[in-house]
Order: sequence, then C-alpha cells, then structure tokens
Amino acid sequence: MPTSRKYLNGFPLLIMLSIRGRGNKVTAFEIENDIEDTTGKRPASGSVYSALGRLAFQRQAVQCIEEIEGKETYVYSLTDAGLQLVAETLQVIEDLKVIKPEEDRGPRVSGAARRRRRCRSKDKPKGN
Repeated sequence: MPTSRKYLNGFPLLIMLSIRGRGNKVTAFEIENDIEDTTGKRPASGSVYSALGRLAFQRQAVQCIEEIEGKETYVYSLTDAGLQLVAETLQVIEDLKVIKPEEDRGPRVSGAARRRRRCRSKDKPKGN
C-alpha cells in the first residue's frame, strides 16, 4: 500500500459519507442532520459550508443549484474522484480491522508510566 496516498479522516469523511449515503444529492442542512445523528453533536453551519468548499476545490464534490419545493437550493454531490476516495478510505479502515487486538500484542504501557520509569532511573544516586 503506497504511503503517500491521501485518505479522508474526521469531518470531511463524515460529510462525504453523508452525501454518498443519501444518494449523492444532498443539502448542507441534511448533512448537518446526518452528522448530528451520527455523533450526537450538531456542527456549526459555517464549518459544513467551509468543508464543502474545500472538497469542491479538491474536486471531490460539486455544488449545483436545484429547485426543491419551489425554492432554489444548493445541492452537493460527490465527483467520481470523491466516490473513489471514500471507497479507498473505507477499504483502509476495513483493513485495519484485521490488526490483532491489543491483548495479543502484550501489555500496554502509557506515556505517563514510561516517563515515571525514566524519572526514577535518573533520580537514582550514581555510584550505587
């Protein structure tokens, strides 16, 4: 697997999954509702529009104006490149599920425990 490939994470992934899950023609309001239903927190409207703008700039999504219930409304869709990126990201996530659970890799030592261990060894008197 190439290491230079970009994958989605966090907020852009939630937005693109929302668009894909709703059939590729979604309003920002519907995206906000999907994210709230998934995470339990409603994103700020500005953050959704900002992320959609970045996705459009990267040619992962497109914005169109459609008439919905007699009103012109912005509707967002994923491009073929955007759909491919979502599929690749989901495949990487699926591949990560194959990794052995932590119990099989031995005990986990927290960063704080490692620091305490290092401090104790530094504090020992020299020459003993």
